[in-house]
Amino acid sequence: MQGPEPRSFADKLLVAFRRPTDAGLRPQQAAAAAVSVRHAHADDDAALLRLAGLDSAAPLEPPMLVAEVSGELLAALSLRGQRVVADPCHVTADLGELLRVRAAQLAAADEQG
Repeated sequence: MQGPEPRSFADKLLVAFRRPTDAGLRPQQAAAAAVSVRHAHADDDAALLRLAGLDSAAPLEPPMLVAEVSGELLAALSLRGQRVVADPCHVTADLGELLRVRAAQLAAADEQG
């Protein structure tokens, strides 16, 4: 028996890593869209300023999480205030959601100790 259908993009990504077709993705799509979420570091400063400019937004306050798709930084979230900036030339709403999910996981881990 299969579990419930994934609702959010983050859920679909988790399923896609296990079985891409269960997430509604063809295997080629899951492999081609290698998404990574990580903490921003100093080497990201220029890309983060560019991203804020593309999004017509003020730069984010550190600390930040960033989302890269196939090595390209497309979205970032400030861990202070949860504000997101993203590249408007790409579909990035799901990346913002993924960043928020990861930020919530990190916050929960900090609360636990």
